[in-house]
Amino acid sequence: MVKSQESESLIKKVLGKFFNRKPKPGGSDEEARNLSASYTEHTWEIDIIKAQYPSSGINIQNPNQSHGLSTSEAKALLEKNGPNALPKAKVVTNFELLGRQFLNVLWGLLLAAAILSFIAFIQGTDTKPINLSDLWVAIIIIVMIFGFCFVAFYQERKAIKAVSGFKNLLPEVSWVIRDGKEMSVAASELVVGDIIRIKNGTRVPADARILQCAQLKLETSAITGEAEPIEHIKEAVPETVNIFEAKNVGFNGSLCVDGEAYAVVIRTGANTIIGQIASLTTNQNEKPSRLQAQIKKFVKLLGLPACTLGLIIFIIGGFVHKWHGWIGMLSRSFLACAIGMVPCGLPATVTSSLTIVARRLGKKNIFVKKLDIVEALGSVRIIASDKTGTLTKNIMTVTNLWTHNDFIAGLPNLSMKNVLGKASLDDFESPISDVLMCMSVCNAAKFEEEAIEIGKKNRKFTIDIEDNNNVERKTIGQPSEAAMIKYVDRVMDVDLLRKGYNVVYEIPFNSKRKWHLMIIKNKDLKDGNAEYKLLMKGASEILIEKCSTILTKDGEISLNTEEKNAFQNAYDTFGSEGRRVIGFVSKTFTAPSNIAFALEAENFPLKELTFLGVCAIMDPPRDETAGAIRDCKTAGIKVFMVTGDHHLTANAIARQIGLIEDIPGKKKDWDTIHGEAISHLTDEEWSRLLSHDYLVFARTTPEQKLLIVEQCQKRKEIIAMTGDGVNDSPALKKSDIGIAMGSGSDVAKQAADIVLMDDNFASIVKGVEEGRLMFDNIKKLLVYTMPHCFPQVWSIVLYFCFGMPIGLSPLQILSIDLGTEIAPGVAMCKEPAEGDIMCRPPRDRKKNLVSKGLLSYAYLYTGQFLSIGCILSYFCVFWHYGISLSDLWMSAVPGKSWSDGNATFYSNGKTFLPDEQEYIGRQAQSAWQLGVVFGQFFHIWSARTLRQSIFTHGVLKNPKNGPNALPKAKEITNFELLGRQFLNVLWGLLLAAAILSLIAFIQGTDTKPIDLSDLWVAIIIIVMIFGFCFVAFYQERKAIKAVSGFKNLLPEVSWVIRDGKEMSVAASELVVGDIIRIKNGTRHCAQLKLETSAITGEAEPIEHIKEAVPETVNIFEAKNVGFNGSLCVDGEAYAVVIRTGANTIIGQIASLTTNQDEKPSRLQAQIKKFVKLLGLPACTLGLIIFLIGGFVHKWHGWIGMLSRSFLACAIGMVPCGLPATVTSSLTIVARRLGKKNIFVKKLDIVEALGSVRIIASDKTGTLTKNIMTVTNLWTHNDFIAGLPKSSMKNIMGKASLDDFEAPISDVLMCMSVCNAAKFAEEEAIEIGKKNGKFTIDIEDNNNVERKTIGQPSEAAMIKYVDRVMDVDLLRKGYNVVYEIPFNSKRKWHLMIIKNKDLKDGNAEYKLLMKGASEILIQKCSTILTKSGEIPLNNEEKNAFQNAYDTFGSEGRRVIGFVSKTFTAPSNIAFALEAENFPLKELTFLGVCAIMDPPRDETAGAIRDCKTAGIKVFMVTGDHHLTANAIARQIGLIEDIPGKKKDWDTIHGEAISHLTDEEWSRLLSHDYLVFARTTPEQKLLIVEQCQKRKEIIAMTGDGVNDSPALKKSDIGIAMGSGSDVAKQAADIVLMDDNFASIVKGVQEGRLMFDNIKKLLVYTMPHCFPQVWSIVLYFCFGMPIGLSPLQILSIDLGTEIAPGVAMCKEPAEGDIMRRPPRDRKKNLVSKGLLSYAYLYTGQFLSIGCILSYFCVFW
Repeated sequence: MVKSQESESLIKKVLGKFFNRKPKPGGSDEEARNLSASYTEHTWEIDIIKAQYPSSGINIQNPNQSHGLSTSEAKALLEKNGPNALPKAKVVTNFELLGRQFLNVLWGLLLAAAILSFIAFIQGTDTKPINLSDLWVAIIIIVMIFGFCFVAFYQERKAIKAVSGFKNLLPEVSWVIRDGKEMSVAASELVVGDIIRIKNGTRVPADARILQCAQLKLETSAITGEAEPIEHIKEAVPETVNIFEAKNVGFNGSLCVDGEAYAVVIRTGANTIIGQIASLTTNQNEKPSRLQAQIKKFVKLLGLPACTLGLIIFIIGGFVHKWHGWIGMLSRSFLACAIGMVPCGLPATVTSSLTIVARRLGKKNIFVKKLDIVEALGSVRIIASDKTGTLTKNIMTVTNLWTHNDFIAGLPNLSMKNVLGKASLDDFESPISDVLMCMSVCNAAKFEEEAIEIGKKNRKFTIDIEDNNNVERKTIGQPSEAAMIKYVDRVMDVDLLRKGYNVVYEIPFNSKRKWHLMIIKNKDLKDGNAEYKLLMKGASEILIEKCSTILTKDGEISLNTEEKNAFQNAYDTFGSEGRRVIGFVSKTFTAPSNIAFALEAENFPLKELTFLGVCAIMDPPRDETAGAIRDCKTAGIKVFMVTGDHHLTANAIARQIGLIEDIPGKKKDWDTIHGEAISHLTDEEWSRLLSHDYLVFARTTPEQKLLIVEQCQKRKEIIAMTGDGVNDSPALKKSDIGIAMGSGSDVAKQAADIVLMDDNFASIVKGVEEGRLMFDNIKKLLVYTMPHCFPQVWSIVLYFCFGMPIGLSPLQILSIDLGTEIAPGVAMCKEPAEGDIMCRPPRDRKKNLVSKGLLSYAYLYTGQFLSIGCILSYFCVFWHYGISLSDLWMSAVPGKSWSDGNATFYSNGKTFLPDEQEYIGRQAQSAWQLGVVFGQFFHIWSARTLRQSIFTHGVLKNPKNGPNALPKAKEITNFELLGRQFLNVLWGLLLAAAILSLIAFIQGTDTKPIDLSDLWVAIIIIVMIFGFCFVAFYQERKAIKAVSGFKNLLPEVSWVIRDGKEMSVAASELVVGDIIRIKNGTRHCAQLKLETSAITGEAEPIEHIKEAVPETVNIFEAKNVGFNGSLCVDGEAYAVVIRTGANTIIGQIASLTTNQDEKPSRLQAQIKKFVKLLGLPACTLGLIIFLIGGFVHKWHGWIGMLSRSFLACAIGMVPCGLPATVTSSLTIVARRLGKKNIFVKKLDIVEALGSVRIIASDKTGTLTKNIMTVTNLWTHNDFIAGLPKSSMKNIMGKASLDDFEAPISDVLMCMSVCNAAKFAEEEAIEIGKKNGKFTIDIEDNNNVERKTIGQPSEAAMIKYVDRVMDVDLLRKGYNVVYEIPFNSKRKWHLMIIKNKDLKDGNAEYKLLMKGASEILIQKCSTILTKSGEIPLNNEEKNAFQNAYDTFGSEGRRVIGFVSKTFTAPSNIAFALEAENFPLKELTFLGVCAIMDPPRDETAGAIRDCKTAGIKVFMVTGDHHLTANAIARQIGLIEDIPGKKKDWDTIHGEAISHLTDEEWSRLLSHDYLVFARTTPEQKLLIVEQCQKRKEIIAMTGDGVNDSPALKKSDIGIAMGSGSDVAKQAADIVLMDDNFASIVKGVQEGRLMFDNIKKLLVYTMPHCFPQVWSIVLYFCFGMPIGLSPLQILSIDLGTEIAPGVAMCKEPAEGDIMRRPPRDRKKNLVSKGLLSYAYLYTGQFLSIGCILSYFCVFW
């Protein structure tokens, strides 16, 4: 009865499980994508499985003894269900693939034309001689079609053969139990119910539920994408767990890497997980590329009109030519229109272009399977990328350790190394040594036999953790365990370490226990027992619960709540950064020497253990990923991270690479979503989710990746999906661009369009750039090739419709399309990118390759111009031979002479025989062809660019980037610079006049005597033009040579470690990954100081560190990256190269600078406008006078008349002496400015300086002296300004410490002794000997100013003390025995001096400290006063705080001083770690205040700016308090009671987030202080000012300032600044002084006034010159002035007074007027009226009266 109940219960259980199974995938897409929907076997217990598969004869207790299926049952099931094979993709045969290439509308058109040509040839064989041209046309077209189809076939076939698909995943044979025996059968013969054996090293042949296993580990990356092997179990799991997480089913295609198992087959063939994936992949339709569709649309668009036009021309021609030889006519008309309207060379050039791009991508590790997919990659809007291996390195790495409250980043510090360069455990303190031992010994991973030297592969030096050992050893084992032994092997020999331990017992790691255990036998004891040590590693949160103590430096302590909280803090810290946390535990115990340990026997401790610490493991991001993500953001490309990892890990990596960022004040543009939620999103939720720019999809499955693609495509997004596993193949196949990894599965490669050979996300971005470039270049190609089609059509139209001789034969048309056009077209695909290619958003999906605008440009504009040129060339040939064009009309129709080979042609009384007709006809055809070819030769220069000027883009060559080299500014050759000077409207007018004069002279040589006046006029004008152009050229060339740009910033050679050796290589040859040595002296990395002024603008050297910083710290503040171009002033370091060339910070600055267009000066624009204003009226008046004179003088000597009229009006209306006087004026002003320390690079920039409305000036060095100076001391309630007073001085004029009271003497001693700065060896320079001036920093009359070496602030202190006493002598009296240098983390500098030895073996020491006073005050308990030490109570602290706030509000840096006298052993070795000297209960001495004082002239210059209405902005990297203090001292900002505040201060961080309205409100202030600004923000300030039509002058000295200097209206560099800044600027201040800028403004205003006065003076005399010509031409009177006299006035008598005019002194109010309006012209209507209508006419009346008086 009991048995019956049990049986009934089992049946119910089975039926319940069976009938509750989820539905099989079927109808809907959602069901089909849910691969695990039909699986419930993973939730069944073994007894249910046995009941479900009764024929299998499963033995529940011993599955290996099961009976299995009988052979007959297996055979029946195989016949019923089919073989165990995956669905195959349709194999494309070579014949079919080749046939596809011919399915092209254009090939159809051309093939039809070839057939017609062939028919025409056959028809024409009746005539003698036989014309072979039609045959050649047919042959060439057919050869071309087959040739290019075979090229495309070869490329695609090669790509298809490169991947082999699913077949490599499946085993050929399998071990199975049938008929109670274990046998080997073909894997394809397996059926559901078979019991199979899974062995180490074999693949699972079908989806199988595990019945029994022993340490089974399966590598399931083909299905799940996870590379790390997963331990599998036999136990059932709850129904809530899906099959992928159950770990009790072996999937078809999985690889067994450890252990073995018996399992029952539950799915075969297409029903397995991998089979369903294969179905999803192979059942998808082939997607046509967007480029194919675009070109197909283009051909269709033009094909019908082409055929229609051909038919119309044929019909008209049929009637005109009376249907004579109609087949040949049909061939010609169809061929000309088919080829003419649609360029037949297009496929050739496009295919060549794609092939070249594919090769170029191949060099960038991008393998393109289909050539035209690159274009789609260029238009991609979303890149959905895997994390592991694509965004990260796929190398598990130990990044951190944590032991009792001690975080260790990178490798632990060790006390020593042995002779082999490796340490031992004894060199590390506990518990570090214990953790390292546990990591090495309790570890199943091991090293391969041979060590491989780093650097031998691909010539790159790669290293996981900062160390310079030169071997990277290959490992065998799980990635996380391999990471641990590689970590330990960096500091000690793991193999040697392991040999020292005798492992007697081991329990391997499994996913249920989550720990790995080893027991080692330490030693045998005398009582028959032995001492053992238990080691465990595993999930730290589980191991911590087994522990009662934790190991510290001082031994074991109790693991209380506080210690557990410390552990939890470390765990959460590492976890939040996406690191895997592994814990380590140990326990020493005693047990019998011969014991057999067993887990079941519980004969070893598993409780009351000792916790050692944890290690953090992660897969770090690739070095290039962050830069590639930035490029995507700039290019408007959305990036989605799709990963199977936990969302915390994914988010941590996403933050590290800059994919997701939280920017205050900016709307969140990213989101994270868990895989489980993806399948349940509604359509509205998908739309909201995909509106974000950056997404992280965590814990995703294969079906969900496919769903992401479909949802993106549903919203018309072009998406690129990456993947490497079989699980990714459906999504890769479905996506617009599928990108497989080179290291991935063959299935993924087969499904994808592109294969990344280096698995690198950055390569995708390079591919996007290439795709965009290719689209632009194909568009340029169309712009170039299409216009020449219309002239070809017109050649047929003239023949067919007007009966004229044919312009181009079909053979000539083909020779143009396939001969002269293909080479330039292919060259077009090598055009470099225009500057903004990766700054533009992706193009619209609807945007066509061929737009209406392009068609209009090609056919209606350029095409017609080319046609006109060709037709004129064609007619010119006939005209040359005296053939009337009217006689050509209908001359080539049947019955007319030109068409009849035996007839004679007559025209204009000339006779042309048939041979002559043929010769002339061929010449006309050649002229037409040359018209097309030469027209296209000139057209190509226009077609090469779509957005930039061809001169900006490059005329003759494509610029190339060097290896580790900065972007270079376009170098202007002498020839180009000289040529620029001639590009002037006035020079053009005068040159035209000179040519006319020369022609008039040549015409007059027939008369005797020869009149040389016209010749002299021509010579004088040409000499004048060349003379002044050479002067301007000389001035500009001299300015350009004065600066050398970026090149001086970079070293020529660098020390690098390659192949395990340190060597010297050219700096330009450095690559990312190189380990370089940065060196100066012999100090170690902790004392590395770099002077980064070239990048950050800060002159003071900055101490650098090796530790990582939080993500919130930007790279400029991190101080762990050495920037390209920085100068090492102290210490040395080893570093890995992370950016080279244009990708470095300085390279990006160089790009910002060199990519800006040259800005024309306002004076150039004003004079150009003036000349244009008068040039047209002058030419018009000249033409009118010439026409009137022509009739009056009856056109006698009309060339001379034209010369005189044009010359008089051109020179008369526009004074030709103007450029000469202006150039002379500018040269004089430039020299005058040079004497005021202002070097002008371009002469005419001075005028712009005079009209400046805003001066944005740096603080340091421009407004201030750039000399750090101690200005004040403060000791107990005593403020001291300047130098302290002493009671006496010694005979040398210097005091000693005894001459000062305490605590002043103590402060001075601490300032001198606790100081790393020193005086230079050179001789002292007497103050007052230079420039004849007596200068001194602080009120004192000592006559020496000594040079110093060291940091500016420390140098300021010793110079301060040296004013009153001899610092060198003072220092000699103190014996320094220990020093801790200052660093930015501690913020203090410490020295210990030994005062004296005591009798008891001890000694008296004095500790001195200086540093951040707010930190030092916390270490003190007393303060030194005149009366001695007193307690440092709240009152004293308040007094200190008052002094601190006072100095701080004045912009001074406050440095504190501390001391302490103590006793210690005479031979003690002081060490910070040993804590053997006091760092508490110290005595506070006082503080000093240091500042960079303002220049003496600055305040006066600021007052002048305020009077002149010029806004002044201070732009500085300093703190806003310091900046405001200086601004108040110089009078820039003032609070005047009752007056509206006209100034404001803004922090750099806020600048980037200002709205347009906030900018307008901010810039309405007259005076602004921009604090903590960056290079980009300086550029933004310039752009915002210019946006509001303000003329801005920006100062700068560093490389970081160069983009802003280049962009501003007037860039002003400092003489002491970098060459880069000088190159970018327009003006260089040789004295760095703000006051000099104001002097320059005054000179600029004066120059503008003087040029205006010059115009007022020179213009009136032009009208009398015009009247002299008018009297001659219009009234027939004797000429009043000859051209030579006009020139003598303009260039002789007028220039000298004009030049003198530029030396006019300023009128009194020149700096009291506001800046002139930007719209105000140099030449106003009032000036023109005064010059021409008033003064000019008075002068004219006087001249005319004088002229008549002579005759009278």
